[in-house]
Amino acid sequence: GLLFWVWRHGHRRMAAKVLGAAAAVVLAGYLPVVVSASHVLTGADKTVTNASPWNGIVDRLLRHDAWRNVADPLASNGTLAGFFYVGLVAVLVLAFGLGWRTARRGRPDDAVGVSLAAYPVAAEYAYPWYAAWGLPLFATDRLNALSAVVWIQSVIMLAALKLPLAVNAGVADALLRVLLTYIAPVGLLVAFVGAGLRCTREAGAMVAVEAGGAALSG
Repeated sequence: GLLFWVWRHGHRRMAAKVLGAAAAVVLAGYLPVVVSASHVLTGADKTVTNASPWNGIVDRLLRHDAWRNVADPLASNGTLAGFFYVGLVAVLVLAFGLGWRTARRGRPDDAVGVSLAAYPVAAEYAYPWYAAWGLPLFATDRLNALSAVVWIQSVIMLAALKLPLAVNAGVADALLRVLLTYIAPVGLLVAFVGAGLRCTREAGAMVAVEAGGAALSG
């Protein structure tokens, strides 16, 4: 998101510095453990957390809760692996697409924030504390639709995580689970895209006004 912002605002040399600094941090962090880290990633269970937008469809396809309550799954599952990549693509599309568009704004906060928030919003596997990546960026300005969606999504993730494990649940409990783990995550994903696009339209309007003012002054 920061790279998009500095590039769109004409800071080409700063963009190169940002890219170099990010690459250096990633390399310094991963080179010493690249072998063990790759084993962890390839051997992960790739389960779906219960506040993921993919949770409802995966539960219906597998007819169980995506092994969230199984300590040691017996075998890999093609459905879970497939939705791992679906979620990955969704995260990249949102991070790059909305990050690039919101980079038109005068400040980099939204571009960086939306790129970071794309993961907990659209990934197959995310927990409430993942929202801490993007939430501080949205706290630097007044509350808008985009920051409200990210804040609400973090609350929904926490509420879904704290649902008690119940074999025989009542109607109220079942309705709450459907709301928090099936309906709300999908609705928030749609709202995140809508708020991001609205944010970029507002940025485009501001740029047009500023350009018109500059032309009149000239």
